[in-house]
Amino acid sequence: MSPVQDETVYVGPRYTAENPDVAGLDACTILAQLISEKHGVKVRIAWEAIAQQPWDYTFEPEYQPVVIRKQLETLDVLLDHFPEGFFDKFSRQTTICIVRAIRGSAESGSLEAAQGIQFWDGEEPYLALTAGDTLEQAFFHEMFHVLDSKVLSDTKVYYRWHLLNPDEFPYFGDYTTYLTYDASTYLRDEDRVFIDAYSMCHSKEDRARIMEYACQPDNERYFQSEVMQNKLRTLCEGIRAAFGLKDH
Repeated sequence: MSPVQDETVYVGPRYTAENPDVAGLDACTILAQLISEKHGVKVRIAWEAIAQQPWDYTFEPEYQPVVIRKQLETLDVLLDHFPEGFFDKFSRQTTICIVRAIRGSAESGSLEAAQGIQFWDGEEPYLALTAGDTLEQAFFHEMFHVLDSKVLSDTKVYYRWHLLNPDEFPYFGDYTTYLTYDASTYLRDEDRVFIDAYSMCHSKEDRARIMEYACQPDNERYFQSEVMQNKLRTLCEGIRAAFGLKDH
């Protein structure tokens, strides 16, 4: 639409996964290091982020600096929600990996694709988050899995968790049953018991889903029932007890 001028450059380099913007990635690596030092975690990007992928999922690296920088800035804001020195309370440093895609397989019992996952390498906790609009939601869900492990090992807050569910309710124990299960009986706002059917896979997913939705805006309707209030209160009590935050 604009008139062509001799002094204007109309082309630029085309970056690919095989030929990435090295200078841009280097700048993002520096930003990731600064965020890591600020919050007491380790943030990995690009090909460093896929070096520790678990056996049951495959990561695709995000190589576009403009995308990575935006996600790093979002992550910095999310980590600001936690009290100073919070992550120092873990025996091992938490690593957060930003990737382009997370893919699983039915053979391994994993989901075909995921917006985020949490896994362990020995005693070291890892989060993998896909770059995009879902990063914030996935962050709270997967980070709670890490927090949950400390609550489970350091407190007895969850010892009566099963009593918060309907009598004789069994969690599915897998990640596929929920896809065809009619959970509508448990999902009516006024007497809701779970966030959704996925919450019914495992007790750990029930808790992570609750914190994920509680940390996002405009989700008040999910917490109208007495059961959901009690579950959320139990999670908060567990975090305070495990991390020495009883006065928070």
